[in-house]
Amino acid sequence: MHRGDRYSGTMAPAFAPPLGGIRVKNFSIGFGPALLSFTPPGSETEFTLRALPLGGYVAFPDATVVDEETGEETESTDTDLLQNRPLLDRALVLSAGVAANIVLAYAAVLLSVTTAGVPVFDLHPGVQPSCCAPDGTAAMGVQLSPNASVSRVRPPASRTLGVANAEFGRLVNQTVSGLTAIFGNFKQASGNLSGPIGVVSIGAQLARDDSVALLTFAAVISLNLAVMNSLPLPALDGGQLAFLVVEAVRGKAVSTKVQERVNQTALLMFVALSGALFLGDLEKLNILGAISQLFG
Repeated sequence: MHRGDRYSGTMAPAFAPPLGGIRVKNFSIGFGPALLSFTPPGSETEFTLRALPLGGYVAFPDATVVDEETGEETESTDTDLLQNRPLLDRALVLSAGVAANIVLAYAAVLLSVTTAGVPVFDLHPGVQPSCCAPDGTAAMGVQLSPNASVSRVRPPASRTLGVANAEFGRLVNQTVSGLTAIFGNFKQASGNLSGPIGVVSIGAQLARDDSVALLTFAAVISLNLAVMNSLPLPALDGGQLAFLVVEAVRGKAVSTKVQERVNQTALLMFVALSGALFLGDLEKLNILGAISQLFG
């Protein structure tokens, strides 16, 4: 029997079974509780739709097999397991998720540019100062207020790809700069971070104000996932790729137990961070205050 499963934090590796013959135990869209699940006849891969539609993950069968009689653990020699594939195959599978996020982001930008165009800001002449209030009293100080309108302009067909490339490049630079600022000064930037509730809230607000902006919002989320997932942090695809780099340098794979310990420690840290972001979302949206008043 298998002792456990190995996970990847992205969705793209689920395409491995038909293309590369690599065994996949579970392919999940989203995170959290399962809403729907389906296992095709004759397949060991379970496809699952989960409650939080923020990315997804793939679970691979573990390479460690436990003898039912002796309890001894041995490494499986099944060549269809990801762990037993050549280093290049494993690197391609692990990097496929990041590539899928980038492709999804670009597709969202291209669709937005093609269907609705790009936003253009028209600045109008400003708020004229007056010396006195309507009741005749003098007013001190100034107050600035926006005085611009936003319209969308669709480029001609010959320039669509060029405009989409420029918009995609702008979002990439914006994403990298934002994440760099967060890691550079996490304490100050942590107050601006949002968890799943905050992301859903922002998406709902965009849907009410400008539904087309949801495409750009989806692109930004996908780019953030791509950048975060490519970082050499344990439990992320970038961390798994780092293990492969170590293997390539030393000519020997990092032991499964070491990888599991590192990944479990990192997973606990991510759970703690997710919990902190969750509580931060509740505080920003004043949900805790509403609950307190309801039961107070």
